[in-house]
Amino acid sequence: IRSDTGAERVLAVASDLVPSALIPLSSTCHDMSVPLIVAKSYGLIGTVRVQAKRHVVVESKPDSAVPDLRLASRSGLFSQLRALADGTDLDSMDSKDRGHVPYVIILIKAMEKWRAAVHSKHNDAEADADADAAAGELEFPKTPEEKAAFRQVIRSMSPKFNDELNFQEAYNDAYLAYAAKDVPWEVQVLIDAASLSASSDEDDDDDDPMDADSDGKAKSGGGGGDGFGTFDVLVSALKKFMDENDGQPPLNGSIPDMTAATEPFVALQGAYRSKSDEDRTEMRRLVEEVRTERGGGRDGKSPEINDEELAVFCKNAHNLRTLETRSYAEEYECHSPPPEDGDADADGDDDADSPSPREAEIRDELLAACMDPYERPEHTPLLWHIALRACEYFRSVHDHYPGRDGRDTALTADSDEIHALMIAVCKSMGLDECDLIKEQILEDKEKRHAREIVRYHNAEIHNVASV
Repeated sequence: IRSDTGAERVLAVASDLVPSALIPLSSTCHDMSVPLIVAKSYGLIGTVRVQAKRHVVVESKPDSAVPDLRLASRSGLFSQLRALADGTDLDSMDSKDRGHVPYVIILIKAMEKWRAAVHSKHNDAEADADADAAAGELEFPKTPEEKAAFRQVIRSMSPKFNDELNFQEAYNDAYLAYAAKDVPWEVQVLIDAASLSASSDEDDDDDDPMDADSDGKAKSGGGGGDGFGTFDVLVSALKKFMDENDGQPPLNGSIPDMTAATEPFVALQGAYRSKSDEDRTEMRRLVEEVRTERGGGRDGKSPEINDEELAVFCKNAHNLRTLETRSYAEEYECHSPPPEDGDADADGDDDADSPSPREAEIRDELLAACMDPYERPEHTPLLWHIALRACEYFRSVHDHYPGRDGRDTALTADSDEIHALMIAVCKSMGLDECDLIKEQILEDKEKRHAREIVRYHNAEIHNVASV
């Protein structure tokens, strides 16, 4: 696959392959760090399995995002916003102009009044201010009482609170003035990993062979032989940036919609964009520093990063994610197949009672899936996954899928065998003590899932396959 920028990406798609062909393909793709999509249409059931050794995503597009206004920074407001707030005098404005001031400025002014009231209450305003300046940190509401008092300050600043929407917005979003937006734990994990990578000179070629563009698609790291790709350079630079900026990532420069006149809104937007440009310039310096440390620079041993990649990364510094999955082959081969002597109800190997750490991890995840059944438990996807595994075992023995012979006696025999195979699969997965599995498979005298999956006979229905 070749993108608009000319970067080449590799993606493998396997459709309706049998395990004997899919397992070696899965292992090869995993070893080569090539993403693999496994799709299968079986009657009224469709499955999609994504295998990615390491897939990085810059624009993860979260469902909801808190605006990054930097009002709760312990070191104070950035200079552009400070200058804009200092140049706004709410007391001298008439009601028309005051009703069109962006709520960000109102929150700043309200916080100043709240701090002054707190200092005045302690009758030591000058000493407290000096202490704050000496410590390099500002005071913010912490307790519920302090937060309620801050909201009252906002309300008191508006003579016509019920008529001024901007003050109502400030009141409703008051938390933005005292709750700092920290980087999510997923991003922190990436930063910590970058720190460990930077502290070690021993790099594995397979640890980071793939990178991603802003849409989350895998692409070549474009770097040297240590597999240190574009994404890793940017994350390493981000760590340096946060170390130098009180743990804050680059500002993305966007502000939410708000009630405001055009001129003050554009001025506020300009302040944030100016700070964003400043942070991006600093990130560029740190990127080149990281490239030099990694043996890059102009000799081309480390990937070059263009301005668009840097801009998208900085804008989404809170949204970075990685996707890592185990291989299909590892998952499939983790559990022993049913006994070949036809006694599908027999216990497996002696080692089944003492699973390996890898088996234990997979079993824990399967058990977790059992804890969250659908409203109609028989529709829980795990049950159909087990049924499909049983069908694959059936095909490996008989060289055809169950349900080929449409006579009632043959369908019943196939259903009985599939049900027995499903029980064996459940035992090999360590799910035979799970209440959902007991109710829906082990103790199901009607063998509903077995009869339904046999009825499909691996038919490909167009509306299912097209999805």
